[in-house]
Amino acid sequence: GSSLSLAGRTEGWAKRRCDGLRARSRALCDSWRFCVLTTVLTIYALFGDDFRLAMTHQAIDNLFNVITMLCIIVFTVEIVAASLGKEEYFLGFFFLLDFGATVTLLFDLTWIWNEFTCNTADGGSGALKTSRAGRAGARAARTVRIFRLIRLVKLYKTYQNAFEQKDGSTRRRLSITSDSSGPGDDDDDLLEEDDEENMVCLVDTQQSESAAGSVNNSEGDKKKRELMAETRVGKKLSDMTTRRVIVLVLVMLFAMPLFQTTAYGFNEFRTSGDMGAELVYDRFRAWCLDSNTSQPGELPWCLQDLQTPADSRAEDRYAERAWFEEYLLSYIYAHHVGDFAWKLYWVGFQSTVLAELPGVNHAEYLGELTRLNQERFLGPYVLPSDRLSEWDRRFSDSRWQAPVAPLPEAVRGRLAKPWI
Repeated sequence: GSSLSLAGRTEGWAKRRCDGLRARSRALCDSWRFCVLTTVLTIYALFGDDFRLAMTHQAIDNLFNVITMLCIIVFTVEIVAASLGKEEYFLGFFFLLDFGATVTLLFDLTWIWNEFTCNTADGGSGALKTSRAGRAGARAARTVRIFRLIRLVKLYKTYQNAFEQKDGSTRRRLSITSDSSGPGDDDDDLLEEDDEENMVCLVDTQQSESAAGSVNNSEGDKKKRELMAETRVGKKLSDMTTRRVIVLVLVMLFAMPLFQTTAYGFNEFRTSGDMGAELVYDRFRAWCLDSNTSQPGELPWCLQDLQTPADSRAEDRYAERAWFEEYLLSYIYAHHVGDFAWKLYWVGFQSTVLAELPGVNHAEYLGELTRLNQERFLGPYVLPSDRLSEWDRRFSDSRWQAPVAPLPEAVRGRLAKPWI
């Protein structure tokens, strides 16, 4: 008997503790101070990281990391409190939305974001790795920005909770007011009459009124029950409508980028093609347009003779030519094939100055000038003709983050012949 009594007391104590914890959790969720705190932190979660990137220095990133961690802690406490204090919340619709919005905050932490976007495989030139990392970071930023929009639901949920609390308090005040007043209260002045005959009439009248009042009270209670049932049905319908609207909005937010070219890097590739051509042209100018004469109006040395001048700058010109061919091959390898819409299908050079010179076959001259892997232009940097496959090992790799396919053997051989 004592063991049963002890077990009963323990069970009762545990139940009281659970009820107290649920009550405190419910009070925390209904607290306007906590609602204001979560609203402010939600607004920060929506715009804080963009403000950090646009307006602040990298040195204070740790401050934003601390605020983001505070947001994660507060939102986690909110989820736990709502799971304990609110019925039908745990593993429900709003629970999943709150959990997803809180998880996306992890990507606002700089060390997690850097680990997520800056892990690029080794290989390839530095310019190519930088461009690939930039493209991957831009795509990841767009994805996280879409996930971040889920946090907007928290603002709507806060507004909905505040509206329900206000509506509930108004309904309780109206109920208390209606219960405090009863039928026949306006007839109390009739009791002031002293006539005995009138008193008898009044007693009869009050008895009839009390009977009618009991009937009215029963009818009023029935109407209240019907009103409460209608209120519950309306709340269920409102919740269903809200969930469907939220799901449709989220589906639109996730689906709309699938119909934009920026989601697949099409526009980025066009930019890559333009910038890559500019870089190749800059390397060509660094090698070819360095005049070997003291007359600024004369042609550059590369347009005068198909041979590197044997002077003090010969070694520098060999190195500049090697850099030019490396940039050109990197450009060709990165753009000749891939999962994108804009592909490289032709490459060539043109000189309007050389075309205006009389007695010069400028097409044949430029074809010899731009032919790759020539000893007269590369000097010690030239490759043997049977080792052109080393271009594939140097400029292509299927294991890179943006895989680069090798060039066909016929194309490699064509690049090492006159471009005519």
